[in-house]
Amino acid sequence: MSSKIVLPKSLFQSSFWEEDKFTKGQAFIDIYALTSNNNLTIDINFLINRWQWEKETVLEFFELKDVKKYISFKDMGILFEIKRKNGATVNRKKDLTDAEKLAEKVVDTFNKEFNKRYKKLQAPDIRNLDYWMETYTEEEILESVKKSKAHHFWQDKIKPQIYFRKKNTNGDPVDYIGEFLNYKSVKQANPFQRILDNK
Repeated sequence: MSSKIVLPKSLFQSSFWEEDKFTKGQAFIDIYALTSNNNLTIDINFLINRWQWEKETVLEFFELKDVKKYISFKDMGILFEIKRKNGATVNRKKDLTDAEKLAEKVVDTFNKEFNKRYKKLQAPDIRNLDYWMETYTEEEILESVKKSKAHHFWQDKIKPQIYFRKKNTNGDPVDYIGEFLNYKSVKQANPFQRILDNK
């Protein structure tokens, strides 16, 4: 009988996984999932945003005895390094690309529209944004963020990283930017609804 439990990588990119404030156990599993790819960059603000914790809570988490058995943590101010017990290391490089600059604008726009306090997008989300920048202009991407606020399904579920996903949780191709850009509310889609509302 195997002593390992295998979880699909898609779980850690799903809205189901990121929907609520993380527990300590969930955060511990999340770190292992995030650091399984040595090319991934991690920023403390990313964990604050992803886990929905305060900065001090994140720092205290890595000082817990049970956590330090498996993960060592080195504070580097606003940037830090997470080292897996097997020696795998994740480092952050800071040299903004066009996609990273646009990602900051997306987060700023999202926070203003939804009255949130997200910090920044992580490397996989920025790579996805870079992909969509070949299809949409900066203005269209920012407009899709604004229009998503009126979407009947996503208006209370949307998070910045969701905009740029190329597949949904079922593995099907998606284009949320295009969906939000072209979205029309029930009233917009049905001109007779406006007439009825005015009676």
